[in-house]
Amino acid sequence: TFFVLPMLTNKYRYLYKTPLTLLYNLALSLVTFTICRIIFLAANISYFPNLSNAQLFSLFEGGIVFDISAIVYLNILYILLMATPIYLKEKESYQRSVKWLFVVTNGIAIVANLIDVVYFRYTDHRTTASTFKEFSNEGNIGTIIEKGMVANWYLTIIGVILIFALWKLYKTSGLKQRPQKLR
Repeated sequence: TFFVLPMLTNKYRYLYKTPLTLLYNLALSLVTFTICRIIFLAANISYFPNLSNAQLFSLFEGGIVFDISAIVYLNILYILLMATPIYLKEKESYQRSVKWLFVVTNGIAIVANLIDVVYFRYTDHRTTASTFKEFSNEGNIGTIIEKGMVANWYLTIIGVILIFALWKLYKTSGLKQRPQKLR
């Protein structure tokens, strides 16, 4: 049985490769969201002067639960595309497309989280849907974003690094040929 198990594992690898890859990539997204939370807290620690270790742990625990639901909502199209049992998803072009989808959608979320680091200082709360309503009549939003990126250059660099890490650490299912039929 010692020698049979590797052969069985290799024979049925297509049954578990894509779900494991999907979970890995979603976990990668969770790690980047957690890094954004650490950066948020580090940059705004003066707003939380009496934060105990127990409260900090509770905040991160609740943050991870919130992030998991946000990641599922954010990546629902990606999840559906990766979970669909079709041969098309084993092609390189399909894998490349879903990688772009994953990185772009999660990259936008990373940017939004890093914008919150600065925005919190002015409003004392995280960004919500009402925030977009506040800026809906602004004609110079591009200038505001540009000035914000220059003034907070370190967050811009962190954002680029996190998005680049998503791109480099992203895993594909690696299937490039149709699996053999089961006997």
